[in-house]
Amino acid sequence: MIILACPIMNCKNEGRIKKDKCRKDCEVSKKKKIAIASFIVLFLVCCGVIFYFTYRIELILPEYVLELGDEINTDPAFYVKGTKWAVDGTSIDVSNVDCGKEGTYEVRIQHGWQKFTSCVVIEDTIPPTLVLHKEDFYLEKNSECTAKMFVSKSRDLSGKVKLSLSTDGKIFSDKVSFDSCGEYTLTIKATDINGNERKKKKTVVVDTAPVFGELPEYYVAVDSTPDFLEMITAVDEVDGDVTEKIKADLSGIDMTEEGIGVVSFSVTDSYGLTAKKEIEVKVYQPENLQSLINHHEINRLDQRIIGAYNLYDAGIYEDDNVEAVLEKLSTSLVRLRKDISGGGYSYGSGFVLEMNEEEVIICTNHHVVKEYAVIDIYFYDGTSAEGVVLGRTGNSATEDDVALVSVKRENIPDDLFRELRTIHVNMGSWREMANESGIDVGLKCVDEYGGIWKNRKGILLNKEKKPEHFEKYGTFTEVSFDLVHGMSGSAVVDGYGNLMGMAVCITTVDNVNRYWCVTLSNLAESYYEITGRCMYYE
Repeated sequence: MIILACPIMNCKNEGRIKKDKCRKDCEVSKKKKIAIASFIVLFLVCCGVIFYFTYRIELILPEYVLELGDEINTDPAFYVKGTKWAVDGTSIDVSNVDCGKEGTYEVRIQHGWQKFTSCVVIEDTIPPTLVLHKEDFYLEKNSECTAKMFVSKSRDLSGKVKLSLSTDGKIFSDKVSFDSCGEYTLTIKATDINGNERKKKKTVVVDTAPVFGELPEYYVAVDSTPDFLEMITAVDEVDGDVTEKIKADLSGIDMTEEGIGVVSFSVTDSYGLTAKKEIEVKVYQPENLQSLINHHEINRLDQRIIGAYNLYDAGIYEDDNVEAVLEKLSTSLVRLRKDISGGGYSYGSGFVLEMNEEEVIICTNHHVVKEYAVIDIYFYDGTSAEGVVLGRTGNSATEDDVALVSVKRENIPDDLFRELRTIHVNMGSWREMANESGIDVGLKCVDEYGGIWKNRKGILLNKEKKPEHFEKYGTFTEVSFDLVHGMSGSAVVDGYGNLMGMAVCITTVDNVNRYWCVTLSNLAESYYEITGRCMYYE
């Protein structure tokens, strides 16, 4: 019995022991699990703390000032601080910032859950750029100058730049002028819209531009080739005579048709100062231009006339008044005289028929100059000059008793030459005249002392007639007034100033004197025979 009881008791104890062990093991396992969980939690908390303090960033630039036009900084490290990897992961948004415009803008910063803003203030504190021209400047006295004249470049990011200048460096204005010549120092200033300024100095020389002489009125013939510079002069205060530097711009004139054009003249001195002037040029057909001269609307002394048939024509008058015409034609009359060896002299009369800048041509009778090669000419004011006989036609017994005598222009004083005029010739008017027209005519003669010697007025009895009882004579013009020795070669004119003939001779039949003149037709033919030119225009 005793032997059987022992195994049963062992089994019960063993089971109890196993249960206790199992319970203990579970408790240990539970504790281990709690410990592990606690460790994990602690680890995670530690990791979180570490992550928080290593990943987060801080704003270090809440506001800053940026110069207008400068590029805005987009580097995160400029705005925040933290670990490198945290800063590198930061996003910078500058999309709403306008660097070209003043104002306050926000820079948006984001890093994970963190968001910041940094204010950027765009300001303009830098003066504009200002670059002046390098070359020397010469200004005209009393002319206005502006700062822009001296500035090569000036700009500012703010936009518009105002330029001004000053003569004393204190008072600035848009423009200045100088009322006296000399050297001056100007201060040029560039100012932007925010008041930023930059100044630079420039030395200038003030001088006078050249001055043109009096410019004439121009009247020119169609298709003529005038030298517009011929009578234009200019002088400069420093350079003196600068006439040779004058230039003419003919682009404003058409010489192929009648009208009014413009010629522009310019002249520049050694300082670069330029004077400019424009004149109107009136272009006419030659016959219309000559008509202006003939009717005393223009003349060679007051206007520059180019391309007219005869610049020196005494012209015609509106009223039929022989006495008034003879008074005005005195400047066309001459006395011819030849001293004869052994004593004595011969003389006669004449008139200016043609003029140019080379010579003055006198018309008279063949029998006045005889066979002389030279003869003394006395003009209306008493001035004398040597005349050279150009040629002769006919003689005192023929209808073409004509001679031409030339006086060189160089032997005539300028004052006298300006006053001389040629007798007006119009063959058209002559041809249309009735033979027995009875028109008023007259002549005047001067002496060698500058006085009036003879003055005659009458009527034209016959335009063309052959004297009776003198078969050897040709055809002449007959006048009513008496002719005396010394009148030969005188111009006979009508009351309008037209040449009607040239006094030549007297015939006497039954004690009745008749007075004759070379006809205008014969005079024109003789002129052509001697010179090869026509002496008239129609």
